[in-house]
Amino acid sequence: MGRLLLAVVLAAVLVGPASAAPRPAPRAARGGQIVDALGQPIFVLGANYEGPVDRAWQMWDDGLFDARAIGRDFDRARAAGVAVLRIFVQRSLADDIRAGRWTKLDRVLDLADQRGLRLILTFADYTEVELARLVQIDVAVARRYRGRPTIFAYDLKNEPRFGDLALAEYPPTLFPTLQHPLLVAALGETVAPEGIAAYRATDEGRRDIPQRFSDDRAYVYANVLAAYRRFLQDAQTWAIANGATSVRYAVSPDSATWDPLKGALDETFAAWMKPRLEALRAADPERLITVGHADPILASLSANGWLDYRTIHRYPPATSEGIRASMALLDDLRAALPDSPLVLGEFGFSNATVDEETSSALETEMARAACNHGAAGALKWMVNDYPKGANPRENAFGMFRADGSPKPIVGAFRALEALRPLDQPLTTHEARPPDYDLCDGHFFTQTSGTQIGAAADAAGAGYSVTNADGIPFWDAFQQLGGVPSLGYPIGRRFLLDGWVVQPLQRGTLRWRPTDQRVELLRSGAGVAGARTAIAVPSEALASEPAP
Repeated sequence: MGRLLLAVVLAAVLVGPASAAPRPAPRAARGGQIVDALGQPIFVLGANYEGPVDRAWQMWDDGLFDARAIGRDFDRARAAGVAVLRIFVQRSLADDIRAGRWTKLDRVLDLADQRGLRLILTFADYTEVELARLVQIDVAVARRYRGRPTIFAYDLKNEPRFGDLALAEYPPTLFPTLQHPLLVAALGETVAPEGIAAYRATDEGRRDIPQRFSDDRAYVYANVLAAYRRFLQDAQTWAIANGATSVRYAVSPDSATWDPLKGALDETFAAWMKPRLEALRAADPERLITVGHADPILASLSANGWLDYRTIHRYPPATSEGIRASMALLDDLRAALPDSPLVLGEFGFSNATVDEETSSALETEMARAACNHGAAGALKWMVNDYPKGANPRENAFGMFRADGSPKPIVGAFRALEALRPLDQPLTTHEARPPDYDLCDGHFFTQTSGTQIGAAADAAGAGYSVTNADGIPFWDAFQQLGGVPSLGYPIGRRFLLDGWVVQPLQRGTLRWRPTDQRVELLRSGAGVAGARTAIAVPSEALASEPAP
C-alpha cells in the first residue's frame, strides 16, 4: 500500500511541462522529413565548424577573430558540397551578445550568405546552469536575425547530459522532477542523508556534487545520479544479451522498474527546454529548433517531440559492422518518435587511427546508410584538422588537412549531394522484399546465392546498383530497360583496366569519365557469359552487405 501511495504522489509530481501538446513544426519540417521551399523532402548534407586551423574553439575571442580565414574555410566547405555548416556560440561570443556587440556574428552570417551556405547556430557551448541567462542569449539572437534565411536552425545545446538537466537552475514556475526528493524514495537510496557530508568529502563526491548545493540538494542529486548510472548499466547489459540497443530497452517491459526515472527524465528535459523554446518561438517563430544529442536515452524521450527535428551524434568503430550498429540505433530512435525528423548531426572517423582513403569510404558509407535508414541529413565532424590540439584523435577528423589541402572525403562528399530521402526508409528490424530502393539506387538479393526475400536479407547479401561517387549506374540501368533488359547485377562495381564497371546478367555497365557517360557492354547470354567476357575477379563478385 505504501509503494502504491508513493507511485500516486510521484505521478502527480511528474505531471508538468511534457503533458502540454507539442507546438506544430513549421513548414520546413513535417512527417519525419525536412522539406525545401517547394515542400519536397531533402537530405541535409553538412559539416561542423569550430574555426580556422590555428584557433579552433577560439574563433570568437578578441584578437583571434579572423573573417578572412573564416571566409577561406567557408569557400572550401562550399566547394566540397557542404550546404549547411554547424557553428557554436562559445562564452566569448555570448559575452559579446550580452554587451550588444554583434560585429563578429554579423560578419560570419554575411560570409555564409556570400557563399550560399546556411548555418545551424548551436547555443550554450559552455557551462551555464542558469536557464534565465541562456534565454537572454537565445532571445537576443532570435530577435536580431528574425526571418533571416542564413540561419537554417537553432540548436539549444551541444550534447546535453544528465547533469545538464539535474544541475540546472530553473525559473521559479518550474520544478524539475529530477530534483525532487520523492524520486529518491521511488528509486532507492545509494547514499543516506546522514552520510551525505562524508560522501561529499570523497573524490567522487567532490567530482559529482557542486559546492553550491546544500546537503539536502546534494542528497537528491547523488542518489538520482547513481540510479541513472545503474539504469544505463542495465540497458547496456540487456542490449548485449538481446542483440539490441539501449533505446529498445527503454521501451521494453523489461525496463518497467525504471519507469519513475524515465518519467522524471522526460519531464525534466521538457522543463529544461520550455522557457527557451517559448522565448525563441516568440522572437523568431518560423525557425527550426533542434538539440544535438549524444545520449541516445535523452534523444528518445517523448519531450523531443517539442523540437522541430532531433539530432544524434555517433562515432562508431571504423568498420561496416560499427556503422550497421549505428543504423540499428538510428532505427530505434526514429521509431520512438516517427513523426520527428532525425539528423545525424556528428559523425566521422579520425585519421589518427584510420588512413584517409579508408575514412573517406567509411564516412561515405555512413552518410548513405543514414539516408537509407530515414535520417533527414548528415553533418560530418568536421571541416578542418586541428594540429595544435592536445588530443591526436580529436585533431584529425577534418575534411581538409592543416595546410588547407583536401582529403579524399572532399570528392566523396560532392557525390553525396545527389542523395534524396526514401519514401519508405529501411529498418534494421523488418524483413525486406527481394529488392528495394536506396537513396541513390536499388539493392537486389536475387543473385546473391541465398534464398531470396527474408532469408537473403537476414544474411545481408546482395548487390546494389547506385549513383554513388557521381557515377550514375542506377540512372543508366533504368534508362537501358532495367531488369527485363539487363537482368540482375551479379557483382559489385570495380576497376577493370582503369575503367569502373559493374557486371549484370546480360551485360556490363562501364563509366566513361572523359565524356561523363555510362555505356553498356553486351556479352554472351547468362551469368557465365558475362563473367567470361570481362574476366571478373572473384572478390568483385562477392555479395555486399545489405544497407
